[in-house]
Order: sequence, then C-alpha cells, then structure tokens
Amino acid sequence: CIRDRYMGFATTSEDQSVKVWSIQLRNPECLKILTGHKLAVTAVDWKVLSIQQKEILVSCSDDQSLRIYEPQNDFALIHVVNTSFVTDWHTLTYMKIDYVSERIVIVSQNSYLFVYNINEDKFYYADKIHLGSIEGLDFFNSNIATCSSD
Repeated sequence: CIRDRYMGFATTSEDQSVKVWSIQLRNPECLKILTGHKLAVTAVDWKVLSIQQKEILVSCSDDQSLRIYEPQNDFALIHVVNTSFVTDWHTLTYMKIDYVSERIVIVSQNSYLFVYNINEDKFYYADKIHLGSIEGLDFFNSNIATCSSD
C-alpha cells in the first residue's frame, strides 16, 4: 500500500506485522512496525477519509480482525474490528477503504463479503457471495468488484 503524502508505503507479513516505510532519497527505511495481529497480516490500505479529513491505515489478518491506526498520531491503534461473529471458519484475505463513503470492504478466503461503516462502527453486510474462494477485490464509491475461483 503506497501513500504519496508521506512518500512512504506499508507492507504486510506472515510475521503478524505491518511495516511502515519511508522512501526518502530512494532508500527505503522502516519507520514503524505495527504489531498485535495473532496470525498473518494479509492486506493493508491507507487513505484520507473525505468527510472527516482523517487519515487511517487499516490492516486485516487471518486472525479475523481489522486493526485501524492513526498515522498522524504516530500510527496509534484506534480501533480493532472483529469478524468472529461469523461462526464458519474464515480468514480475511483482501480489504479496501472507500474514502468517499468511509466504508471498508473485506473479503474472506471462504467467500464472505463484509461491508463495515467506519463512522457508525457497524457492519452493513456480512454473507457468503461466492461458492469458491475470493481471489481479488476492488471497491470505490459504493461499487464492489470481486474475483472468485467459482
């Protein structure tokens, strides 16, 4: 995930962390390591929300959770969102923030689609949408596109 304003990017890892990098002078330097997930971190997104004008970095993990960080406050953890209310086995695999609607769309390996409203702190949608695993996701301005193995 690349963020132009900071001339940096964030990466995910099997080691359960998110690393925030600076690319000043073309030499990447790790500025911060964000920990707390219990399993591999599978996706990250970094946006400025249009309504609140608040910048957030969000990670998702195989541990069925999202972690929301505040970059302007030294990447302080501001919220943890859990999808364990779904009793089927699942891992979160892809995630995107729509900065216009201020929602996060998350998909799981076992075909679940979740739509989470950041401002209201609630899920608008959580259900299986495919027969096979979801292998790709895009989301912008209320339009969701997924790619599945079915």
